Amino acid sequence: MKKIGILTFHRANNYGAVLQAYALKQTLLSLHAQVQIVNYLCPAIEDFYSFWSGSFSLKWLALKVGKLLFLAKFLSNQRKFEQFRSRYLTDTTPVAAADIAKLNAIYDLFITGSDQVFNPRITGFDKNYLLDFVQDNSKKYSYAASVAVEDISAQEEKFLSNYLKNFAGISVREKQTVEKLHQVTGKPILVHLDPTLLLTKQNWQHIASLPKNQSNYILLYLMDENSKIIDFTQRLSKHTGLKVIHISASLRSKIPFKSMCVTPQQWLGYFLGATYIVTNSFHGLVFSLNFNKPFFVDVVRAGDARLRNDRILNMLELTGFTNRLIEQIGTNYEEPLNFSVSNNILQQEKARALAYLKEIVNKPGGSSVC
Repeated sequence: MKKIGILTFHRANNYGAVLQAYALKQTLLSLHAQVQIVNYLCPAIEDFYSFWSGSFSLKWLALKVGKLLFLAKFLSNQRKFEQFRSRYLTDTTPVAAADIAKLNAIYDLFITGSDQVFNPRITGFDKNYLLDFVQDNSKKYSYAASVAVEDISAQEEKFLSNYLKNFAGISVREKQTVEKLHQVTGKPILVHLDPTLLLTKQNWQHIASLPKNQSNYILLYLMDENSKIIDFTQRLSKHTGLKVIHISASLRSKIPFKSMCVTPQQWLGYFLGATYIVTNSFHGLVFSLNFNKPFFVDVVRAGDARLRNDRILNMLELTGFTNRLIEQIGTNYEEPLNFSVSNNILQQEKARALAYLKEIVNKPGGSSVC
């Protein structure tokens, strides 16, 4: 039985991040591998989710003084994610960059991903997510890893090229990434589903915590707030007569609905129980599809029409649901969704992904699957 170490963003206080880490681990366990999520302490990730993140300046100091008013909420939100990590994800003692090479003696191979582990702007050019510490190139794989940006700079391109060219198998999440990474690595680049789609609705129900005394509601889950999606949600609520439940880990949400931070298990429960889902989150869309929930989605980022979320567009195009974009819905709220086609498509994509992972797990000596 192969022993696999996963490097991912499991320490991020983000629902998609912790749930994709859980999903990849559970999928590999189902393939009879021995799996651990390496509890790697990436300096950039640790700093981003720290209360005192950022570089010192007078503006920084003013922001932190204001943030102290939300310290109790910050700590409460942090505990909700830590509880999930402690139960499902924290498989090793903390590993710092100085000690990570010691893992070569522990694991038969390594998988980096999913999430934006190929995005240097998030990792702070941390080469450990590109498995530079792994001594045997035949042990280096990625699964549904993301660069997340199209405008890769020359510096970022060189960084990715230096390390990815040594991988035995490269799997990414967005098709827009394929050509660029093929150019810089000279290797075949595979596209696979986000790992959360490798688990069934029933798999997720096992760990979900269903909301008590909550039914017939619109679930609003956003990665960034903009007036278009808020106005749409208000119109949908008025049309249907349903209340809006807004889930957010933000300390200062400006949404005109009551916001709450919940545990990842409760997050799953609210998605399972929703009548409608409104989101501009990739994982918000993914779980809507997986749970066959009527959804409405926005792809504009940061309120700028020039910035569109390619991850969401890819998934809508794949499943045939581009008509669920808020800008196209108008007032046709009740149009039924035929999930039979999308379920079949996702099942086929899931089979492709599992074949890739099975080949990694069963390959003698960890040789290349490219």
